[in-house]
Amino acid sequence: MLFALELPLSKLPFDTNEAITYCFVMFLSTDQRIQIGQRGEIFFQSGFYAYVGSAKKNPSSRINRHWLGIGKKKWHIDYLRAEAKPHSMWVFRQTMLEECHLAEYFRKFGFDSISNFGSSDCRCPSHLFYSSNGSNFESLLRECSPVFLKFLVENERSLSMKQYPEKIRLLFERRSIRRFSGERINNEHLLWISEAGLAAPSASNRRPWHITIITNRDELNRLAEVNPYGKMLTKAAAAFVVSGDKKRMYEGEGRDFWIQDCSAVTQNILLATHGLGYGGVWIGQHPLQDRKNAAREILMIPDHLEPLSLIAVGVPEENKEARTQWEETQVTWRE
Repeated sequence: MLFALELPLSKLPFDTNEAITYCFVMFLSTDQRIQIGQRGEIFFQSGFYAYVGSAKKNPSSRINRHWLGIGKKKWHIDYLRAEAKPHSMWVFRQTMLEECHLAEYFRKFGFDSISNFGSSDCRCPSHLFYSSNGSNFESLLRECSPVFLKFLVENERSLSMKQYPEKIRLLFERRSIRRFSGERINNEHLLWISEAGLAAPSASNRRPWHITIITNRDELNRLAEVNPYGKMLTKAAAAFVVSGDKKRMYEGEGRDFWIQDCSAVTQNILLATHGLGYGGVWIGQHPLQDRKNAAREILMIPDHLEPLSLIAVGVPEENKEARTQWEETQVTWRE
């Protein structure tokens, strides 16, 4: 059983008095020397750290203590948590997996450890393990037990939309929708979506783009046949092809700016589609020549237009939760 829950946690999805084993994964953005209580100063390399622990009573409180970094510093982990950010929390029923057995799994998989960290009350060499890649921990944890709970809120990813300003919630709520009802969309709404697309920025405001709107059912079906990941087009209410206009592109070195410009149009179309209550999905065309040639033939696109993207839109028949794909390792902040 796999659970993805919001943290901080109000309650566990099983008996709150049941003993748990947990693995708390944190991310340290820079190399640091940290004073770990009476243990002394320890050098920590930047990267991911997995701490193995257990709680026999009030497990929700223990999870929240680590996740939020609250309470007085009394355990080794408290000092590291003050400098590191939470990444993910994995929780096992203790009857399925004991704390020291989980630590042994980490050692057998060859993860580096910080000696005598968090293991003063047992004979284990350590309960803290290091990896430069957090996904390595996930692979191990999935192998540990057939029954586990994962609290997936990476890098403070609580997706209660209340924490985001209302004006940007749309960015997290928009998801790729591939199941449509087949119902029509008002033509005026399709024009609104197109106008929103053309509100995108472009290099030197050259606007080297063109939008083709498709509502012809035969053409939508033919596009579905020639696009391996476009089968949803058979139930889509409409589709948009965003193309670069060669007549308005830069000459020479800056010519490929059209790709960025038309990608911005595509994103605007997806956001406007979601904002109006519909669903949409981006089906790549450029740089695959066979897909572009097929679009040209089916839609009679003239030679001076270069198809970049195909967007299927429709009345959704699936609902996806809002999400963020934030990865701290993919962001560099220079002050």
